[in-house]
Amino acid sequence: MSSKQTKIRVGVFAVAAVALVVVVLATFTSLHLFRHRDRFDVLFVGSVYGLEEGSLVYFDGIRSGTVDSIEISPEDPTKVRVSILVDPRTPIRADTTAELAMAGITGLKVVDLRGGSPTAPRLAERSTITTKVGTLDKLQASAEKLADQSTALMDKLGKLVDRSTSVATNIDDASSALRGMIVDNKDALHHAIASIDTTVTNVGDQVSKLVASTSTVMTNANEVMTGAHSFVDSANGLVGDVSRVVHSNETQLTGAINDLRQASRSFKDIARELRDKPSRILFSSGGSDRKLP
Repeated sequence: MSSKQTKIRVGVFAVAAVALVVVVLATFTSLHLFRHRDRFDVLFVGSVYGLEEGSLVYFDGIRSGTVDSIEISPEDPTKVRVSILVDPRTPIRADTTAELAMAGITGLKVVDLRGGSPTAPRLAERSTITTKVGTLDKLQASAEKLADQSTALMDKLGKLVDRSTSVATNIDDASSALRGMIVDNKDALHHAIASIDTTVTNVGDQVSKLVASTSTVMTNANEVMTGAHSFVDSANGLVGDVSRVVHSNETQLTGAINDLRQASRSFKDIARELRDKPSRILFSSGGSDRKLP
């Protein structure tokens, strides 16, 4: 009997527990089902990969709602329309913006709403919230740009390596050719060097001889200059002696010069007469001799 009562009591307790759970679930479900929530649309440009229906919606980091539906915008296939349901107490303004954010490291995404200014009017329900490029999208764009730049840099580096290899090959070929030329023309180079050495030696000898000859010429020139100075000195002495003789015999010389002038005039007269009367040479009466002055 006691065993049967125990079973009845356990059964009643189980039924009561199940009923209590059902009541609690019904209460919470009814609260969620019948509680009014505001609907807004968000148009995202590009992929929303990682965002699913039922994903959470945050307002400045505070959980405020969920994602209701996700679909391609019929007006623009490059955009995705995301409908969200948020608590009516959420202060969504006309300048509130929405962006995608990463939910941990799982790869799932959430919608993060950023509040607007207090003076902005409240956004009407079923309106479209302006989107903004999130940090995740910026990082993704930067990563893609960096990847493109890295690819371009690797291409340039590859081309530079190819050019360097080509230049190294050309240098090696030129070095080999130069070594071959040196080996082939070794004897000619030695002969040319010997010829240059001989030429330099001969030129040195010629220069030495020229210097010696120049020295001799300079010595002779000095002797000539010394003799010229002596001659000039002797000539000056002779001129001085002649000058003294002229000054000492100036009267006699003046008389002699006058006599010479008179004799010259007499000879001119005789010549004139002979030219005018040549017969006087043959028939001269031997008159008195003409006296010289």
